[in-house]
Amino acid sequence: MRVPTSFHPCLSASLIAIVCLAAAGCSQEPQVDTNTPEYLFSEVHKAVADGRFEKALESSGALQTKFPKSEQAAKARLLSIVLLLGQSDGYRSIADAYLAGMEADPDQYGTLRSTAFNYHRKRKSVALVLYQACDRFLKRHTPESTYALESSWPVDDSEQGPDQLEEVRGGNLLDSEQQEEVEVVELPKGVARTLARFVGAEEDLAQARTTLGQGAVDLVPSGVLLTMAQCILDNQKLFGREGLSEVKNYSIFLHQADKTLNMALASLEEHPDEAIQAGADELKAEIDKLYGR
Repeated sequence: MRVPTSFHPCLSASLIAIVCLAAAGCSQEPQVDTNTPEYLFSEVHKAVADGRFEKALESSGALQTKFPKSEQAAKARLLSIVLLLGQSDGYRSIADAYLAGMEADPDQYGTLRSTAFNYHRKRKSVALVLYQACDRFLKRHTPESTYALESSWPVDDSEQGPDQLEEVRGGNLLDSEQQEEVEVVELPKGVARTLARFVGAEEDLAQARTTLGQGAVDLVPSGVLLTMAQCILDNQKLFGREGLSEVKNYSIFLHQADKTLNMALASLEEHPDEAIQAGADELKAEIDKLYGR
C-alpha cells in the first residue's frame, strides 16, 4: 500500500497548532492560585522586605477581608499593627531630628520647626489608622487567643548609607529629594525596631532579625497586649503636643491604652509572668496619673 507523502492543508495547520500548544503547556510553570490566604500573606512578606509598607498593609487588609478566620489573617492583624507602629516610630525619629536642629541653628528655627511638625502630622495620620487596627484586633481577643509574629526583615543592613539625619540635627536643611531618601531609610528602621520590641529583642536588632528569619515567633498574649498598650500611649502623647493639641484624640487614645492594659492584666491573672507584670504595673501607674486617679 502506498503511504501518502502530504496532508490536507487544514489538517496540517491543526496538527501544528496542537503541537505548539502542547509544547507551550510543557514549558510553562504551574500557575499559582492567587486567591488563597497563603498567597496573600506571601505578598505581605514581599512588600515588607521591599520597604513598601502601604502595599503590605493593602495586602494584609485584603487577606483579612477575604479569609478572616484563617491562620494567616490572624498573623496579618498583628503584623499590620506592628507595621503601623513602626512607621509611627520612623516619623518620630525624623521629627525629633528636626526639633534638635532647631536648637543647633536658631536662624533656621522656623523652617526646621515647620518640617518637624509636618512629620508629626504624618505620624498623626498613621496613628489614626493604628487606632482602627487595634480596635479590630482587640475585638477578636479572647482569653484563649494565641499570637504569632511572622514577618520579613525590612532593613538591608549591608547597604546603609550616611546618616542624613545627623546633618539635620546639626541644623542643616534637606531638600525635598533628600527628605524622601531619609524616609526610605528611617521608616524601615522604625519597623525593624518595632518588630524587635515585640519579639523581646529591642536592644539587639541582629538577634531579632535572626529570630524572625527562622519563621513565626510565638508570643505571650499578655506581652503582646502590654506592648500594644505602651505603644498606643506613646502615640497618645502626640495629640497633646503644643501646636498639635487635639483633646478628643488625646482622650480616645488614652482610653484605648487603658482598655488594652486591662486586657493584659486579665491575661496575667490566668498566666502570671513576673517581667510582664512589672511592666504592666508601671504602665498602670502612668495611665492612672494621666487620668488623675
